[in-house]
Amino acid sequence: MTLALFTGGLTAMPATAADFYAGKQIQMRIGAAAGGGYDFYGRLVARNISRHIPGHPTIVASNMPAASSRALAAFMFSIAPKDGTEIGAISPNSILGPLIDANFRNRYDPRNFEYIGTVDTGLRVCITWGGSRTKSFDDAQQRKTIMGATSIGGAPRDFPVFLNALAGAKFEIITGYKGTDEILLAMEKEEVDGICGFEWVSLISQKPDWVRDKKINILVQMALDESEELSRLRVPTIWKYLKGENDRRLFEFLVSEQQFQRPFVLPPGTPKERVDVLRAAFDAMVKDLAFLADAKKFGVTLSPASGATVQAMVEKMYSTPANLVERSEAIRAGGTKK
Repeated sequence: MTLALFTGGLTAMPATAADFYAGKQIQMRIGAAAGGGYDFYGRLVARNISRHIPGHPTIVASNMPAASSRALAAFMFSIAPKDGTEIGAISPNSILGPLIDANFRNRYDPRNFEYIGTVDTGLRVCITWGGSRTKSFDDAQQRKTIMGATSIGGAPRDFPVFLNALAGAKFEIITGYKGTDEILLAMEKEEVDGICGFEWVSLISQKPDWVRDKKINILVQMALDESEELSRLRVPTIWKYLKGENDRRLFEFLVSEQQFQRPFVLPPGTPKERVDVLRAAFDAMVKDLAFLADAKKFGVTLSPASGATVQAMVEKMYSTPANLVERSEAIRAGGTKK
């Protein structure tokens, strides 16, 4: 576990803000289907954060998985009460969405959310089932490989599209799966070869035997920084396959969202004193031994960052040069099969 990105700390809260939460109920809305990595992290926080909120409100978790959590982001932006009783566990892709997808540009502005923090940074992989003929990324460059995917905007769909365009892969992308659980089942049934853009932490927590018993082939690791664990397994980094400087910069833009892989947000306009209460509660929670033990039971990684840190990361992402964003949009719009 690394706390390198964590910069938060406890602060004293005004009594009026603290008293607000006594006897209250907070909705923890999770922008992913039940059973996946985002659902796990959302419920992990829901189980643990109330101990650190003055008044100890009840936290009720529910799922809102449509449009790769962009529907939840739009709900949090425009519809959710702005009083500190609604928390959204959204995907980093939904934060990136309005920057690269015109369909969402007028629905919400991620720069205006109030960020509580993120519990982890991200690393994604492409994997195939052990019986697939595609056993390495070099194979994926040479032959058609069928990859299961969700919808445009979701990592399992977008990452193989970018790898086809920038790294010479020949992935055939089949969309329409409701979530990663369905894709993993399709792999076991050999309906598809694999999945790309899958979170490493989700793989090792949901399917530890797949890695331990070598039931799968791990084709490539994708993150700004190399994973020592995956490198020990001789999994190459994506940077080996990106030759041009422009292609490397574009892929860096794509994976930059993984620096805040599990963000929690409040609606714009939430009173500052309540934002401060929840940020302080988050900061205390990620240091709490009970929280750390809860996460350890499931073998997941934690690399938390404070709300202020995430806010700064989002601002930096939205300062990306327009020509890079435009090229990203063009690639993302590439065709897939349903």
